[in-house]
Amino acid sequence: MEMNDIGFKNVKGVNLIHLRDLLGGNNKIYEIPLFQRNYNWTDENCRELYDDIIASYHTGHNHFIGIFMYYNTTANSAKVSDILIDGQQRLTTIMLLLCAIRDVTDDEKLKKEIDEKYIYNTNKEIKFRFKLKQNNYDNYIFETVLENKIDSTQQKSRIYINYSKLVDWLKTEIDQSDLEKIYEYIQNMETVEIILKNDNIENVQQIFEKINSTGQPLTPADLIRNYLLFTGNMTEQQELYNKWTCIEKIVGPNNITKFVRAYTIRYSSENIVMKNIYNEFKKQFSSQKHSAILDDMIKYSLYYAVIEENKYYTVDSSYNIQEIENGDKYINNTLKMLEAIGTDDWIPLFMILFDKLADKKKQTLSDLLELILEFMIRYRVVQPSAGGGALQLRIYSMMRAIESKICPLTLKGIYGKLSANESEASRFPTDDQFVASLKENMLAKNGRILLYQYSRRRKREIMDFDSNITLEHLMPQTIDPDTVDGQWWISNLGKTKYSQIREKYTDCIGNYALLTRSLNSSISNGPWVNKRKEILERAFDEDTRKAANEKKWNEDIMKNRNEKFSSEIIKYITGPKAENGKSKNWLI
Repeated sequence: MEMNDIGFKNVKGVNLIHLRDLLGGNNKIYEIPLFQRNYNWTDENCRELYDDIIASYHTGHNHFIGIFMYYNTTANSAKVSDILIDGQQRLTTIMLLLCAIRDVTDDEKLKKEIDEKYIYNTNKEIKFRFKLKQNNYDNYIFETVLENKIDSTQQKSRIYINYSKLVDWLKTEIDQSDLEKIYEYIQNMETVEIILKNDNIENVQQIFEKINSTGQPLTPADLIRNYLLFTGNMTEQQELYNKWTCIEKIVGPNNITKFVRAYTIRYSSENIVMKNIYNEFKKQFSSQKHSAILDDMIKYSLYYAVIEENKYYTVDSSYNIQEIENGDKYINNTLKMLEAIGTDDWIPLFMILFDKLADKKKQTLSDLLELILEFMIRYRVVQPSAGGGALQLRIYSMMRAIESKICPLTLKGIYGKLSANESEASRFPTDDQFVASLKENMLAKNGRILLYQYSRRRKREIMDFDSNITLEHLMPQTIDPDTVDGQWWISNLGKTKYSQIREKYTDCIGNYALLTRSLNSSISNGPWVNKRKEILERAFDEDTRKAANEKKWNEDIMKNRNEKFSSEIIKYITGPKAENGKSKNWLI
């Protein structure tokens, strides 16, 4: 980090000092802010610093441990703490090393000096008990190490692991007589102390981002969290942090970047690639108060949890969450199918639908989600486009039309937008296109959703869509001529043409069936007379039972079922408005 990168106008002071000056003294209290990442140094990072210190000790050369950068916070004109911007991982590890020396040495005087000089805060006017306060995630286990009251339930923590390693290395590699000398050497290690001005918190934030642009990069969610939580007021920062952690708990830590991208697109109505999420977020929300942004994000995180996970939560005034049994079962099953067929690009639009309809127009919400599901079933089966760019443009165009009230948020309005011929690559597949794909080549991964929705629409009832519902090829996918089962199917289909029949009908709608659970592979590839009995026991719907009632399964039967089944399906899986118009009451 060069001084020019920081900007001299942002710097209050720069000093070359020793570690004892950085960490010693009554008023030296450092706080790792809530927006910082958790302590994450690995064994290798820890060992490298340890080896450098021990090697320098043996050579007698002072070790330079890098830059420590911070800014001051005050309350009622009194200093509260120094907020550490750069040096979190190193300072934490050095304090773990000092604790390790304290806990390994037999010298009681040395133990006491380390505690009083570098571990405990002796200034009672300052609220923190220790010289370094971690962020909320790490602070509990860090304090147990500082107090030498190790909590074995935290053994997976990097703080616990690295402290244990340091203790082990000191015990096995260093003589007791050398511990005090190493301690003296650590106090004399050199560093550069950079104190930032805190009169413009945005400048401090920009410096923090610059520092974190090297090494392990921050995720877009990390950057957005830091942006929203950055403030010189620690009480306000805690409130903002509570809101952010509430969001993380609702959507899950592994989904937070995906959520913030969907949330930003919900307002921009434009595609945002991963590397641009942070900049677009700032551009979109720069004029709003961070507290208000987080409140809005909490609201949308609740929608996101329903859309992605079928989970419903409530949030109290302290931002604690509680999962509840709630929601419309029909909508929940529609959402499960949407997720299964692949609709990530639709999530920002789904957020809009939930925001505007979930409370007072739940039936409209249900109908719109089902309409989009049937559009996507046709789209996945026909595959008019190899990529998703054209579909994204249609989705974002719909979002802009909804927000500007050009497109009414009704079944008729959205149906019209989906049916508009904006792009061949994103158009609503016609009946002819749909039937051709059903009869010729339909991917099995789409067949399960298609046949479930067809059955559900016919019955118009709630049926649980879960992993127990599987898709079966009635004529096996695998016909091995070297097996008895394979020979049976070759004989059944005809030795001279079984290969052509397999190629034509294996992945057509006439050869698919829904089962409540999958067949054993030995049954699945076995002769039809055995297989049909098992299918009858597991049949999910009437169409599967009709197929299994056939005494034989050959080309003529598959061809006939292909024609009839595909013609029946298009009556229930909605097509574009030009064809369907008012053919279904629910679309009028």
